Amino acid sequence: MDLGKCHNEERETNPSQLELLLRLEENFRICLELIYMTPLQAGTLISLRRYAGAKLTDAATLLGLRHPAVNVLVTVSECNGWMSKRCTVKYTCA
Repeated sequence: MDLGKCHNEERETNPSQLELLLRLEENFRICLELIYMTPLQAGTLISLRRYAGAKLTDAATLLGLRHPAVNVLVTVSECNGWMSKRCTVKYTCA
């Protein structure tokens, strides 16, 4: 009995959670590439959309980044039309 062959056959028909997650992540990246967006930019948009009243410092905390990095992400997102300023410190997704 070839145990390795049985294990591989089972793996092909029943992928692990990690394999499914990696496939999902790859599909996510491919979709984002079509609109010229990085996963970090998408994460920023999701965070700011989820917390409508969030300030840049709040977004930085949520994403685990420093304020200047989030400032650049938001500036790029504004230039690409993905979000716009509501006032001087609040942002809304387009």
